[in-house]
Amino acid sequence: MKNTGILLATALALLPLAPAAGWEYAYGPDFTSEQAYRRVAPVDCPPYGPGYISVGTISQDGFDPNVYVVYADLTGARFWERSYDVQDLGLADEGVAIAELPEGGGFVFLSNSLNGVWSPALTQIACDGRLTWSRLYPDRNGHNLRGRDLIRTANGQLAVAGVGAMGLGEDAFLMRTNPAGVPVWHWYYDAGGEEGFNALTEAAPAPGQAVGDLVAVGRHYDFSL
Repeated sequence: MKNTGILLATALALLPLAPAAGWEYAYGPDFTSEQAYRRVAPVDCPPYGPGYISVGTISQDGFDPNVYVVYADLTGARFWERSYDVQDLGLADEGVAIAELPEGGGFVFLSNSLNGVWSPALTQIACDGRLTWSRLYPDRNGHNLRGRDLIRTANGQLAVAGVGAMGLGEDAFLMRTNPAGVPVWHWYYDAGGEEGFNALTEAAPAPGQAVGDLVAVGRHYDFSL
């Protein structure tokens, strides 16, 4: 069975009875085994102008997938599309989330890379998709870590939420880095069962503060119940 696995983007017009497609595009080469798109966001990165950027995963041979990013205009037509081998080792990378930087600074995307174990990575790219920097964040004890969400905070830092395999269980984790991806702190959260964070946002900063608290949501499984 042929699996084209290309990205499908659809704009919906809100109607009283049912949504109707305003436009629809498929991106990516034919005969790929794409691993599903994870995130799309409205952006305006010069010189391209307003549009949408999306991040996901693509593999043209069924093995060693790469992060796949598409920047399209407001009608869905491509400005550019690129794939990224985050470790530059031909290993597995999956794209998860993406955030725009201010003043034409480009974008930062969150991915997970497999090199024996899974580790989250942050990669900054320019408005035209050129690589600026990339950093991998392996667990200090060699556990599997997978990022699930990324935000840029009010003071320009980056925050990541996710899940880590700790022995036979899982713990949630949060990580904060400076704008260049250098870690500020990294915490695990264990409530006595299995935990994982899937989404993240920032609370409004308190008066006189430049940054707010992080608010994460996910799952908790209590074995004692």
